[in-house]
This record gives sequence, structure tokens and C-alpha cells, in this order.
Amino acid sequence: MVAWFEKIKEIILSHKNEKDEAMMNLIEDFFDVLMTVHDINNEGKMEVLEDFILRICALVVDMRIHICIRQEAIKKLNALLDNISRDARKIISKPEMLSLMIDMGKRILDAGDYDFQVGITEALCRMTSEKQRRELACQWFSMEFVANAFKGIKDSDFETDCRKFLNHVNGMLGDKRLVFTFPCLSVFLDKCEIPSDEKLDEFWIDFNLGSQSISFYIAGDDDDHQWETVSIPNDEVEAFSVEVKDAKKLLTLILKNTMNVGNKVGGQLLLYFDPSLEIIDVTKNIYGANKHRMIMPVKRKMSEATMVIPGTDKLTVKTLITNTSTPRIGRVKPPLKMVNSAEPPSVYKVKERGAKNAVSLPGSVEGRNPHSYQSDFPKSQITVSKVSEAIENDVNRNVLVKQNTNGDVDIIPDSQPVGKRDKPL
Repeated sequence: MVAWFEKIKEIILSHKNEKDEAMMNLIEDFFDVLMTVHDINNEGKMEVLEDFILRICALVVDMRIHICIRQEAIKKLNALLDNISRDARKIISKPEMLSLMIDMGKRILDAGDYDFQVGITEALCRMTSEKQRRELACQWFSMEFVANAFKGIKDSDFETDCRKFLNHVNGMLGDKRLVFTFPCLSVFLDKCEIPSDEKLDEFWIDFNLGSQSISFYIAGDDDDHQWETVSIPNDEVEAFSVEVKDAKKLLTLILKNTMNVGNKVGGQLLLYFDPSLEIIDVTKNIYGANKHRMIMPVKRKMSEATMVIPGTDKLTVKTLITNTSTPRIGRVKPPLKMVNSAEPPSVYKVKERGAKNAVSLPGSVEGRNPHSYQSDFPKSQITVSKVSEAIENDVNRNVLVKQNTNGDVDIIPDSQPVGKRDKPL
């Protein structure tokens, strides 16, 4: 198995720092077999630890390897270190291991992924006691205040103390940081709200530049209430938008496939933040500016006016196209499709609403997600009774519906006499 591992590492390094599904399957298959041997008996545990602890740590700190593979390695390392025996701790005390611990401490600063940072911090805590950490922290971290923050992590409150430590570390890096963490007001998967973990004072959302993903933690449904990581990588996002809605900043992620969070399933993730937080630039850096969708104003040179005229036994719809000197501006495209101002002008059709006996301008579209669609058309309606009254008052005139530049709808007289029409109105 040692020869197998070394061959796998050689293949991975030949692919350079690339994300490759075949490479991920290869390393996962190896770790599955390794954990099977580890779990057979105590002899298996000792042999696996003796032969692979140093090798896996070296894999974790190797910057030539893609972060996804190193993330998988740190997960298996912590699984191997879980409930480690006193005899096995002798392996960790080797000089080579102490050197690797220093490299792991450095990787916390430039990991570029919060979950990866947590995994490294957890491994360092599992390999040492709290007393040893106070002695070794200064070797692991060159900056004194980072070392002091690490010393504050207690095994009994690892989750909350680790969050404080990493928020402090990432925050002090300033513009050089690769993990941006923001407190979130609420998170929804489609229309279902995702609850935050009660142990934390805030619902933290991590924007990870290194792994090109956004992630957060939720409480698990198992009896141990273990945390679950929800990660949305770049290759799973079709598009995203950022808008201010109801005095909150809303980040909407349109997913390529539906995702499961706990017992909830959905294809759209909505994250609400305080409006003062600047999240758009870091989101573009993660998912790419080409996936950013905004509801843009569109200039129109043609407008369409439609009037419903009551007949004896049915409603007759007559549509007239008129040129307007002032272009109409309306946000009419959903967020998944960018609006090109160079496209030819389109015609807005006013739908017949027989149930209400009225003409409704397209100010709303039924079935459309309220977060992804908004129209600037006026909400006023022209009822059939008003049209009938106008016709009765002046039977020798026809009428047109014209939209003013201020968005109101007026009924204006037609300049053509009735006699020149093919049909009476």
C-alpha cells in the first residue's frame, strides 16, 4: 500500500495543480482501502499510522497538489487521529513530524478555504495536548498574536474557539487574505429557510478564493449533532446576482443541479446580508464576472397598446403599434439571461384577463420567483366599464391607449373619422 500511495502521488503531481475527477476518484479509492485496513484491529491501526501519518501530512502541505485532493487528505488524517492511543502518540513525536507541523501551521494562513483551515487546526489539536500547544504554537506561527490566538482554542469548545481563531487570522491578513467571512442574516434553499447552528453567535458565510467556493456550516441531524459543511463550488453555479431587497443585500446563487441541505432540496440558494457589506467583488472572484446577472434597464423604441372592447357575446382585442418619442425603460429579463441593448426592440403584449374583465399591463408575471424578476411597468388597470363609458360619450370617435413618459396610461381621441375605418369600433 505504501508503493501504491507513492505511485498515486507521482500521477497526481504529473497533472500539476489541476482539478481532475479521475484523480479525485483515485485518491478516494485508496483512502477507502486504507481506512478498511485501519479499522480491522489494533494491529491494523498501528501499521497504518506508522506508515502513513507522515506521508499524508506531507500531502496536505504540498502546494503543487490541487486543494480538493489536499482537503480529502486532511479529512482522512483527522479520521486516523481520532481516539489515537498512547502508543501511537510516539509516532507523532518524531522530529520529522514536528517539522511537518510547522508547515501545516503555515498552510493555515494561505489555505484559501475555511473548511481546509479547520481541518489543519483540528489535526494540530489532535496531535498535541493543550499544554503542548502552548509550547509549540510559537514554532507553528511566526506572528505572536496568531500564536496567542491559537493557544486560546480549548478541546471542549473547539468549534466556537476555532471559528474565533480563524476569523481573527483571516481578518488580520487584510487584502492578502484568501478567505472572506461575513455574518449572514438568513439563508434559504428555494423557499425553505436553513437554520443556523445555535452554538455560534452568528451565521457565518465563508467566501473561499483558494477553492473557488462559498461554504457554511449547519447542525447535523444525527444524535451527536456533528456539524455539516455546505459547500457551493464554482462548477456547480450557473449564475449569481446581488441586489438590495427589503433593506437587505441578497445574494442569489442559481445552481446547475438541485442540492440537498439536510432534508431540504432546491435549485436556488438565497443568502441575505446586511446592506453595508461588500460582497459582490469577492463573489465575482469566486464564480467569475461572466456569471454575474443583473436586471438591466432596456430602452425601447416601440410600444404596444391594446384595448379590450366589450362585444355582445365576447371580448374583442384590437392591438395597435405606435411610435413613441421617449423610449420605455423596463426591467423585463430574468436574471439567468443578460439583456443586450443592441438587440432589436421587442413588443410587449398585454394579456387578456377575462376573470377580472380588465386589461392588465405586465407588471407581474404569475409563477415567477419574486427574487429574480421585477417590472417597472405601471400597476394601474383600465376596466371595461370605463372604456364603455368613454365610447358611449363619444360614439363618433375611436380611442387609443397611449403610455405617457411618466408611466401613466391615458385614453386619447383618435384623429381619424369613423367613416374611414373598415369596421366600426
